[in-house]
Amino acid sequence: MSEPIFIKNLKGLEKIIAKKCDKDGNGKLEKTDSFDEISLFDSMKNKLIKGKENSSIFNNQYIAERDATYVAPKFMPKPVQVKEVQKKANNDIVKISSLIEAEIKKKGGDISEIDVLYWADRINRVSKKYNFPSELLTAIIAKESTFKKNIDSASGKGPMGVTGIACRAFFPGAKGSWHDIYKQMNEPLLNDILYKKDDNGNFVKDAKGNYVFKYNSAEELRDACAKDDELGIMVGLLSFEMNYVCAVANKYYVGKTWQTAPKAIEALKNDSLDINEIDNRNLIKTALKNYNSVFSSYAPTIIDTLQRHGIKFEELDIIGKVRV
Repeated sequence: MSEPIFIKNLKGLEKIIAKKCDKDGNGKLEKTDSFDEISLFDSMKNKLIKGKENSSIFNNQYIAERDATYVAPKFMPKPVQVKEVQKKANNDIVKISSLIEAEIKKKGGDISEIDVLYWADRINRVSKKYNFPSELLTAIIAKESTFKKNIDSASGKGPMGVTGIACRAFFPGAKGSWHDIYKQMNEPLLNDILYKKDDNGNFVKDAKGNYVFKYNSAEELRDACAKDDELGIMVGLLSFEMNYVCAVANKYYVGKTWQTAPKAIEALKNDSLDINEIDNRNLIKTALKNYNSVFSSYAPTIIDTLQRHGIKFEELDIIGKVRV
């Protein structure tokens, strides 16, 4: 028999992984005739580290995530050491995992029943790729789905409770479409949601050079959010961003929202609006109310969560200045 590993002696990401592997919940990892928690721990830890290293952008041949274009090393900026990148990625995962565990405990849930690393990895990946605060993303998912996988409900699908109305607004030509405004706001995210890609990560084009839709309808996209949690996070994020834009448009501009939203997007990207901490907190609160108007406690609860975690609202950049 191997010597047990006491979870209390571990730190950071290793401690989070160990808690997931502690099947009998006795605070230590053991190898017995009935189960092998130690081997499971080693396997999960190595898999996570290996996955991060393989996805590193600092290889001899750099494959850009969006277009699979080779970039010669001589044009690359001086690379950060892989270990430093890995350390930062692990720190981000640990931070998000802690937020997830805190939300589960607050709701009286059982952490052992939640795949914390599964959610932390997806939240971190979407947050980084689309320049969105991971704290806010985590808080919305906690409120919408309590980190349950593959939610398929008539009222909302996926981890962020995606609705049919929200999905229809993405598609060009559809009734109530805001496609061009979404495109102005966050074209990379919109394209990643709507259009097909080949095995190399390039967008698939038809004979006329137009991108090919991945889904035939908004309903099909919404159904996909119940099967792919990362897609569900992406769709929910895009919808929330537009709710924030509308809140800004209503506060700072006069006129119908569909006319003023483009002005708000331009101002947010150019950082030409003087939005202080109180203003931004209220704008986020308004966006949350519009994102889910069913429950009156929805927005205040999420705002309270962010405040309890010491989030500075003036630093929450909902619509980044630069989208690449």
